[in-house]
Amino acid sequence: MDYNTPAVAPPPGVVPNFDNPPSQRTAIIVLQSIFLFLALLAVSARVWVRTCIIKFWGAEDTTCILAACGSIAHMTLYTQTLPLGIGRHMWDVRAINLIDPSSTRVLDAGGITFPWTVCFAKISILLLYKRVFPLHREIVAAWIGIVADAVLYTFCVAVAIGSLVQCAELSQLEAPYCRFTSGTMITIQSVINVVTDFYVLLLPIPRLLKLQVSRRRRIGLLVTFMSGLGACAASLARLVNFQLNDSSDVFWTTGRNAQFTIVEMNIAIIVACATSFPMCFARLRSLTSSFYNSAVSLLQSGSRETPKVSETGDGGPRSHLSSKRRPGSQNWERLKTGKGGGRMDSQELEFLTDNPV
Repeated sequence: MDYNTPAVAPPPGVVPNFDNPPSQRTAIIVLQSIFLFLALLAVSARVWVRTCIIKFWGAEDTTCILAACGSIAHMTLYTQTLPLGIGRHMWDVRAINLIDPSSTRVLDAGGITFPWTVCFAKISILLLYKRVFPLHREIVAAWIGIVADAVLYTFCVAVAIGSLVQCAELSQLEAPYCRFTSGTMITIQSVINVVTDFYVLLLPIPRLLKLQVSRRRRIGLLVTFMSGLGACAASLARLVNFQLNDSSDVFWTTGRNAQFTIVEMNIAIIVACATSFPMCFARLRSLTSSFYNSAVSLLQSGSRETPKVSETGDGGPRSHLSSKRRPGSQNWERLKTGKGGGRMDSQELEFLTDNPV
C-alpha cells in the first residue's frame, strides 16, 4: 500500500492533507482537560464530605467513583486515538495508520468507557434520590431508572465489545455489523442518553415543588438538582450532530461527537456530587474563619498595644473573637450524628437549604 493513500477517497476537487489538515484535536484536548479536572474535583469534594464530615458511605458514592474511573479511562483512550486521526476528515488520514487491528480496537474501546461512565453516574444520582426521598413512589421510580440504565447501557457495552472483535480489520468496516455499530448504534445510544438524562433530571422535581420550605430554599434545591440540564443539552446536541453530519466521514463526526460526549459524562459526574458541595463549602468557610481568627488572635497577643486578656472572658479581644466563632449549625451537628449508616434524608435536604452556596 502506498504510504500516502488516504483512508477514504476525498470529495471531488479536494486534495488530501496529511501534514496540517483541519482538526478538532485542540478542542477535544481542552474540553477533556477542563471537564475531567472539574469532575475529579467534584468527586474529591464528595469523598471528603462523605468520609471526613458526615462519615457515611453509601452505594451512590461507590457508583460515583466507578463513573470517575470510567471518565479517566475514556480520556486515556482518546489521548491514544488522536494521533490515529480522530477529529480529522477521513481523506486526511493515511490508510496505513489503520491497518494494524490494535489501532481500530483503541478506537472502538471508547464505546465501552462512555456508556460505563454515564451509566454509573446516572445510577449514582438515582440511588441518591432513593435515599433522600424515601417515599414509595419515588423509590419505585428510582428503581425503574436504575434497572433501565443498567439494562440499556449493558446492551451498549456488549455491542461495543462485539465491535472490538468483529471490526478490528480495516477491510471489515463495510460488514453489516460494523456499519450498524458505527451508524445506527450511535443513534440508538444517543437516544438512550437523551431519554435517561431527562428522566433523571425530571424525577425529583414534583417532590421538590411540594416541600414546605421558603421560596428561597426551594429555588436553591431546584438549582442544585436541575444542574443536570447541561448533560441533557450535551446528549441532545450529540444526537443532532450525528444526524446532521456525514456518517461516512467517521473520524470527523466522531471528533465532533467526542466533544459532546466529554461534556455530557463529566457534567453527569459533577451533578452526582452536587449535593455534597454545600457541606464542603460550609466546612471550608468554617476552617478558613477559624484559621483567620487564630491568626488575628496570635498577632494581637504579640502586639505591645494589645491589653492583657482576662482569664474570665471579661470582654477582651480574645473573648470577643471567641464569641464570634461558630463551630457549626444545628444541621451540621445532626449530620454528624448520622455516623454508622443512619438515614439522613431530611437532614441532608435541610442542610442544603440552610447553607446555600
